[in-house]
Amino acid sequence: MDADLKLSSVCIFNTQCRCFNETGTSKLHVDCANKMIEKIPEVPQNIYIFNLQHNRIKKIEDNVFQSLTTLFLLDLSYNEITSLKSNSFEGLGELKVLKLNVNPLKYSGFPVSISHSLCIKHTTDSVSERTNIFSDKTMSDLRTLEKLEIDTHVPIERKLIFGEGYKYLNHLISLNIGRCYYPVLVDEKTFQFMPHLTTISFDIQCSMFIIPGGHQSLQSIRQLYMHHLFKNLIPDLLYFNYLTNEFKLTPIETLSFQDTFPDSFGYYPWNPISKNLYNSSL
Repeated sequence: MDADLKLSSVCIFNTQCRCFNETGTSKLHVDCANKMIEKIPEVPQNIYIFNLQHNRIKKIEDNVFQSLTTLFLLDLSYNEITSLKSNSFEGLGELKVLKLNVNPLKYSGFPVSISHSLCIKHTTDSVSERTNIFSDKTMSDLRTLEKLEIDTHVPIERKLIFGEGYKYLNHLISLNIGRCYYPVLVDEKTFQFMPHLTTISFDIQCSMFIIPGGHQSLQSIRQLYMHHLFKNLIPDLLYFNYLTNEFKLTPIETLSFQDTFPDSFGYYPWNPISKNLYNSSL
């Protein structure tokens, strides 16, 4: 979002941060990035954009944003956040953009729970640890959210990566999927709770693949951007058929591949893709 901003100055309420005002308005932009901050600082109620990226924040307590009812953008990316509480986003009823990517949240789905954060046991080959994750109610205060940036980690106990908590995000139209440790499988349920999603972007550190039926969770998709489509997968014509046949059943208009195909490919991959997508909405 472009805005006409007055020159920045050190914030009176917190000398670690820089403050900007949009010209002719009371909308306050607060930039607290790269300040080694460990907890959410107190800010005025008229704050409009709050930049907290690249800090050392480990958790978001209940009601910490409760008074920020006009906040438009909240950037918490590149922190050390491991868990969220049920009321972490209480009060953010006007928030449109939330950036949570590059945080060590153990699970980005929303297991069923109404009144409290869950604590579950996550078991690896050699380590058993208890991991705080966040509940369905966590996102219930973000009903006006339009853009979300978040990592997707390993699904736990076969839960959906984008589970029922996303049903509150009725206005979500853009999803940026950052780091993921396994390819995101797109099937008929992957994005079922985000029916108005028009733009999905897979970051360079995340790969995806789609299987028959995947188009059912992409019924509003218009733009899809991806990298590393075949990381850890066997590149063959059968998969190209899955990919293109599913997208032909959606209203997609832009399909972007960047640094996707390895140099070792034995044939030019765009030939089967363009042939299969002929007469589609692209």
